[in-house]
Amino acid sequence: MEYNYIKQVKDVYCNGLYVHSGKDRDKEEAMYLQDVLPADFDLDNFRLTMEIYIMWSATAAAQDQNIITIDSSYRPFSLVTKNGNIFVRVNNGGTYFDTGIPYKLREWMRIDAGYNQGIFTINGKTFKIGKLFGKGDRGISSTDFGRGKNFNGRIRNLSVTSTKVAKLPNVLNKPEEVYCNGLYADVKDGEKSQYWQTNLGDTFTRHAFEFSFDFKPTFDEKTAQTYGNIITLDSGWRAFSLITKGSTLYVTTNNQRNYFNTGIPYKLGEWMHLDVFYGGGWISVNDTAGGKNFAIGVLNDGNLDNTLSTRNYSNGKSFKGYIKNVVVNSKYVKHTPNIILNKKAEVDGNGIYINSADKEACKYLYECLGDKMNRKDFHFRFDFIARKGDDKNDTIFSFDTSYRAIGIIFKDNRLAVQTNNQRNTFVTKTAFKFDTWQTVDLYYNHGSITFNGEHFFVGDLNGPGNNCISSNNMSNGHALKGAIKNLLVICAK
Repeated sequence: MEYNYIKQVKDVYCNGLYVHSGKDRDKEEAMYLQDVLPADFDLDNFRLTMEIYIMWSATAAAQDQNIITIDSSYRPFSLVTKNGNIFVRVNNGGTYFDTGIPYKLREWMRIDAGYNQGIFTINGKTFKIGKLFGKGDRGISSTDFGRGKNFNGRIRNLSVTSTKVAKLPNVLNKPEEVYCNGLYADVKDGEKSQYWQTNLGDTFTRHAFEFSFDFKPTFDEKTAQTYGNIITLDSGWRAFSLITKGSTLYVTTNNQRNYFNTGIPYKLGEWMHLDVFYGGGWISVNDTAGGKNFAIGVLNDGNLDNTLSTRNYSNGKSFKGYIKNVVVNSKYVKHTPNIILNKKAEVDGNGIYINSADKEACKYLYECLGDKMNRKDFHFRFDFIARKGDDKNDTIFSFDTSYRAIGIIFKDNRLAVQTNNQRNTFVTKTAFKFDTWQTVDLYYNHGSITFNGEHFFVGDLNGPGNNCISSNNMSNGHALKGAIKNLLVICAK
């Protein structure tokens, strides 16, 4: 059910002055839009529509000016003007997202925006912005009260609606304070190891979870600067850890193979609160001053023991300090791998395009995966060899011969991933060599790709298509000259 919370059809003039500007603006009164969203407003799912008339100068508009903000105390969501486009500013400025939509000066412009559990849509464009963390008053205003910025222009026909969404169920709530002494060995020099640890049980899934906790690190300075473990998920594989490194907090994934700087500073000997949300290959890490959303790719299933601990059972690191108020929420989703193709035989390709004049001479891989293919969650793995030939004939592999949802090519001596009929190209770190067998291991999960251990965000795959895979690209006339073997296709049921 959709609830219409606010509908202001009136035309509201905002003069660009901050409400507390006072004498700095010759005592001119600040004029701005202000309303209140009810306490049960759902920040996880809402729609915002309005018309705006921007009256800044072109120079001023380019300098990160506020249009509208939800929650005046924490500011989890704002629309701003910056560098010629409308940007989304999330979680108190922890992250900015360029919508690619240019704003218009002194001309009415309609905004139709929606947010649903990490996915943001504005004027027909969709992309991921991660979790929004709201802690405050649910006010909606043309003023950003944290930065002292107010919209300069007019707003009319403002409408805000929200749909109730079931929250992730709680799997853990441990408020008690626990001291951890930083020792990994059970006993060292007569002192016993003290640490915090629990098992999250079978209802926890690493495919969608959120947790929050308070901690006070008391590492020595050297440990904190190099690698101070705070909390780790999964004792057997270490799918996810939060650590101190340098002056900020980092996330590590998949047995410390990948490091991501959250940009959030910590202070030794001081309490801090963290909120963490993971889903669809994206993570949000936020403290009370803001945070960051970024793609970290898929968390490997590992040993599936679902242990959450201040110990890291891989590198012998253990948290030193205090931890309390640990809350974990997760929605169990049965994630059963479905092998829909396992073709070990070597299939030759001679580089001749299927629609060329001599069709009988064309040799290539072609398999249709059918209705069992899940285009939101799948895994391709295969070995290939590309023979030296026409350097422009760069195709290795193509998924969906009708729309080319994903293509794998070589480019600038690297392997690259293309999406949506070659509209987007992502050059990977994997080197490419002619006449050498190489492996491709690609996992796609709701917009995020893991390619040979490297993570990046590509967005949604367009379609629907025919779910056929080939070494022929049936769009640009390119075809693999070489061979493919050990082809494995797995997707979620």
